[in-house]
Amino acid sequence: MKNITIIFFTIFFLPQLIFCIDYNFTLNIDNEVEVGVPFRMDIEVMNNAKVDIQLLKQDDSISIKQAGVSKSLSLINGVQSLSVTNSYIITINSPGNYTIGPFRLSDKNETIEISSKSIKVIESSLSKTSVNISNSPDYLIQALVSKDSIYVNEYVDVDIVFYTTIEVRFNSYTSIQFPPNTWIENNKIGDDYRGKKNINNKIYDEYLIERKRVYINQPGVFKLESAHLDFYVFTRSSMFSFYSTPVSLETEPIVLTVKKLPDTQYVNKDIRVGKFKLDYTINKNEIIENSPLTLQLILQGVGDFHNIEDIPFRSNKEIEIFSSKSDLVKDNNQIVRKNWDILILPKEPGVHTIIFDDFVYFDPELKDFISINPDPITLHVKDDPSVSNVKKNSVIQDKIIIENPEKKFYISTILGKKNRVNYLQYNFYIIILIYISIIIIFLIHFFSKKLICITSLCIKKSPEIILKHELLIIKKNIHKYDSSKSLDAINLILINFIRAKSGLDVSNIKSNEIEVILKDKVSETMSLFIKKILTDLDYIRFSGIKISEDVIIKTCTDILSHLE
Repeated sequence: MKNITIIFFTIFFLPQLIFCIDYNFTLNIDNEVEVGVPFRMDIEVMNNAKVDIQLLKQDDSISIKQAGVSKSLSLINGVQSLSVTNSYIITINSPGNYTIGPFRLSDKNETIEISSKSIKVIESSLSKTSVNISNSPDYLIQALVSKDSIYVNEYVDVDIVFYTTIEVRFNSYTSIQFPPNTWIENNKIGDDYRGKKNINNKIYDEYLIERKRVYINQPGVFKLESAHLDFYVFTRSSMFSFYSTPVSLETEPIVLTVKKLPDTQYVNKDIRVGKFKLDYTINKNEIIENSPLTLQLILQGVGDFHNIEDIPFRSNKEIEIFSSKSDLVKDNNQIVRKNWDILILPKEPGVHTIIFDDFVYFDPELKDFISINPDPITLHVKDDPSVSNVKKNSVIQDKIIIENPEKKFYISTILGKKNRVNYLQYNFYIIILIYISIIIIFLIHFFSKKLICITSLCIKKSPEIILKHELLIIKKNIHKYDSSKSLDAINLILINFIRAKSGLDVSNIKSNEIEVILKDKVSETMSLFIKKILTDLDYIRFSGIKISEDVIIKTCTDILSHLE
């Protein structure tokens, strides 16, 4: 039985105790890969976390970048083992036969060499739109740009899309950085799942990581830095254990060419880039003089709505503009329309016209400037019925006066009295309002003076009142606290009293300064007494002498008696 135990221990446990470098070198592809398609290489080192990995030979056409380092714990023959996996992203940009390696693994005790692995690189079958991909067979990231050449203030849509065939967990994302003179619209960052997609005869899950609509207002050639995505890939090493590998992918840099707009005759115009349509609506069918109405001007389309100026318009003097406001309308977090609400007031009946200035935009597809404006607005303004009745009555009165001269005095007297009464009533109301206003001002002035006097009186008396009140509280609650806290409280109360009486913000009061500070504020007897009390309190507090409650009560009583 003893021999069997020794044999069992030798077979299963002795290999774990012998120190050596054990490794696993894998390429996550077959022996063939397309030009420019990155793939992953893993070098896993078991039982040793401190191993230096060195590439001994590298072809100039091979690009090797470290993607991450992961650690995992597993049980091997009942013994806990630590393994470290170094992941690399490799890209080969020319067709041909290549070797990856050799590599040298070394630690303090041992150095070994990993032999090379052969790989064949063939011509790429990817379309031009999908060349900018950093990927592995199981996951890849792609930057999709709607245009690589645009005009100033022309929009370009940028999507960052991630594809994977295995389960991953997103860790962090760094967006593409645009020039400072850029307006970004419809900025959306997330991990929205968009379904399945076939890429190179392989089915991937597609995730939209970021979507932006970008406007650049300065010409030039801009190289935009790559977007970075960090995530974890989970791999099962055995039935009971798995390890996570951190992976970092980045898109290829984007190069955007921003061109200046062609020369134009519209020099002083606020020229926009896109496709636009201009229209208007009026909220009233029947327009009456001195009756306000709202004119809504609507600019809609696809393009640059950022800080767009108001569209000028002209009208005759019989139309008065009271106010104007504007708002932007969004659809799916993208601006599609701008409205101007203009409040206007026709002051005279008749036919009036409103004419809008031209709105000019540049169409990138037509490569031409387009000038648009609504048709002139014709307003048929009718008479105000109330004003018409007054005029009608005036005409009737004139006829009565002409036809009946004897009643002229009577009619004018009645109407005159009526107008006179209204005039007197109006003046009477004004006089009453003025009288009430004078009374209110007088009362405010009177009570404010009284309030100031009362407040100043209270402030002058408040230090004595507060001192008396707080000393009575100490006497009442003398049994609840020990003597040291009571003495500290009396000391603080007296210092606050000195501050209140002197009006000075004194932080450290010396005993020889008390008489000077309280001069003309309290009696000389009171200032000497306060000086004596504070001196005694300092001596007692810092000497550690225990004072009975009766002494503290007597001290409070003496202060109160001097205060009175």
